[in-house]
Amino acid sequence: MNKREIDIDDLPKPGEPLTPDIHPQNKVLIADELAYRLDQVRAKMSQRDYRRAWRMYRRAWRWLRRSRYNELVVKRWQIVEACKTSDAHLLKVLKQRGKVVHAKIKRLDRVLKEMHDIKARIDAHDRALAWQAEDRQNRQAFRREAYTWEAQIKACFRQSARLHHRYDDANGRSVTKIPQIEQIVFKDDTVLYQVRTTAQGLLERLVKKWHSSLPYNVDITDLTCDETLENLSAACNRIVTVERSKRGTNLFYKISRLDAPDGIPVRVLYQKVIDWYPTQDHAKTPWAAGVTTDRKAKYYDFETQPHILIAGSTQSGKSNHINQMIATFVTMNSPRELRLFLIDLKGGIEFTHWEGIHHALRPMVREVKDVLPALQYIHEIMMRRMKAFEAIKAKNLASFNTKVREDDRLPRIITIIDEVAEIIGYGDTTDSINAILRSIASLGRAAGIHLVMCTQDSRVDVVPGWTKTNLTLRIAGKMPSHGASITILDTISAALLPSVAGRMVFSVGRDETVAQSPYISDHEIANAVTISRSYALPADVNDDSDDSLAPELPVDKFTRDDMIEIVINQLDMKLSPSRVHDIVTNDVATRRKVLRMKDEIVAQGEFDYGGVRYEIKPDRNSYYLKVVDKVQVDEETTEPTTEPTETDEIEEFHEQEAVG
Repeated sequence: MNKREIDIDDLPKPGEPLTPDIHPQNKVLIADELAYRLDQVRAKMSQRDYRRAWRMYRRAWRWLRRSRYNELVVKRWQIVEACKTSDAHLLKVLKQRGKVVHAKIKRLDRVLKEMHDIKARIDAHDRALAWQAEDRQNRQAFRREAYTWEAQIKACFRQSARLHHRYDDANGRSVTKIPQIEQIVFKDDTVLYQVRTTAQGLLERLVKKWHSSLPYNVDITDLTCDETLENLSAACNRIVTVERSKRGTNLFYKISRLDAPDGIPVRVLYQKVIDWYPTQDHAKTPWAAGVTTDRKAKYYDFETQPHILIAGSTQSGKSNHINQMIATFVTMNSPRELRLFLIDLKGGIEFTHWEGIHHALRPMVREVKDVLPALQYIHEIMMRRMKAFEAIKAKNLASFNTKVREDDRLPRIITIIDEVAEIIGYGDTTDSINAILRSIASLGRAAGIHLVMCTQDSRVDVVPGWTKTNLTLRIAGKMPSHGASITILDTISAALLPSVAGRMVFSVGRDETVAQSPYISDHEIANAVTISRSYALPADVNDDSDDSLAPELPVDKFTRDDMIEIVINQLDMKLSPSRVHDIVTNDVATRRKVLRMKDEIVAQGEFDYGGVRYEIKPDRNSYYLKVVDKVQVDEETTEPTTEPTETDEIEEFHEQEAVG
């Protein structure tokens, strides 16, 4: 490689290599890193200043020790305590003595402050030295990697037919000529590979002419086309772009040091992403997915993607992603705009820091036995809202809130369930929970009620087909196997993710986006909780008259009356458990539950239903219903009601869905 020196002024400016590849919204990420480096440089002292600072620190420490500073502080505290219980004469003496002690301490406080300032400067110098050593190691590793990339670029030149010229020399040997990499320029955050495109001979310099240095049939457009850049990026496993020099005479291939192997930052801070919150879409309740390729901030919203499924193995960043979502909800929305219902089936340890937020619709649910009544409460709200929407001809929550007064507007309700795998294996309870979840996922979008279901278990029984159908946005962290990734995303993308905490795949249909999820610290979570508590409590939170989560709906989804109605209207009076189960499906009632109801009806012998008395009669291996007597009632009472009840509407929805 030709190591000739090149004109520094002919290189791209320091900011130019980073500008094209970095989204304007995220340039602050680089600015912060450069500012941090500048602070470290300023904090470094010379050896003479460093030794002088230590001498001053020890001198101040000895002075405070000789002056008995600590003893004076203790004595002042004792005088203050004694003044609380002393009489008037002794109080006057103590105050005079306290003034003397306080005056001595006040003179020594200046020495103490100077000692702390010196120590802070010494610590900053030590941190700067440690950072400098680490940065030196990183730069050495970066240089070694840069030479490896150079070999990959040359290999790519040889493999591409458009980027080399092959011929036989006079001795019959095959010769391959490729573009020459004339210079490698290392910068703080990038490495530039200068490709030799033109040259000047001795006579050409006199007449100021140039000739091409590229191989025969290789053109500059071949070096800069999208196909070449994609091949180079694949070969180097980095994002490779083209830069031109200030005068336009030199061509550079640029690889950024700040990019991860797939062009996405390895670490993204929550505060840096939330600064680009899309305020114009605030009514849609947006939340940050993270930073994608070219450092572009990616946001989703609940108006477009109403329900979310989040999966990922341990240490994949799933819990951190959920916490940053909640932090966005409670800091960017008031309790009148958004309410949260947290269900933590890990015993509450995952959401324990969110206790006491004013956005909570009800207290956190920690045990499986409390999940069913909690979801029934949400289901009741959903059905009540849908009736209210129908009354004023509103299609969704946004339409409803624009048609009513400000005091009557309804908040968006987001139910977050962590570790849904814990509800598996509880028989009828599991079936009832799944039935209500399915109903909320199907109908909740219009009512402004949304589900966020999280799991680290990617089994098919944990993530059934209806979950992936209704939860259109699926998020997956690093998966241990291709099968686990296919269960969540229907692709193997999650298994191919690099081992970077917080790297996630966001899948909507066939569209997949890989992003680095924002990292939120415990301090930022505490700030979010403080902001949530600063909002005024909504009326339903202030009202403590009813703390129960149990709604007025029956606990059982499928009742004895429902089974009798199916037998009378659809099975021609035949009491067949198998045919009843085929109609309602396992999502509504299990086969064992239907058999148990049949045995109860048979044991009863006869019963009244709808003003008619029926008797149970055997029919070979089965039973049928026989009308015994009709109860005479007024015509007004026998007329069927034109408006079905809430329970009938819910049951009719599930029956139609089962038939479909």
